[in-house]
Amino acid sequence: MKKRLALYGVLLLVVAFVIADVFMAGDGHVTVVKENVSLVEENQTLTDQNQTLSSENQKLNSVNQQLTEQVSTLTEQVETYEEQLNTPPPTPTRPKSDWNLEVPTNE
Repeated sequence: MKKRLALYGVLLLVVAFVIADVFMAGDGHVTVVKENVSLVEENQTLTDQNQTLSSENQKLNSVNQQLTEQVSTLTEQVETYEEQLNTPPPTPTRPKSDWNLEVPTNE
């Protein structure tokens, strides 16, 4: 009988430890789930911010490309203008025989 009583006592102790362990682990599980939910929300926020920044980056790259093209065009125009300034004006090349000069006479 003492053996049975000791066996029931040990069995009762094991069950008590298992139940206590389940309750203690359950609280830890709730904490982990809360942290996971918080991290998922933070991840979603960062994903949204990343998409916004990517969109703004594409817009800025487009504007940068347009400005680069404008600078190139303006540089070409300035070079053309400077060449025109440095080129002397053409001199007339008509021969004197084509001048058709008439001297007025008093008649």
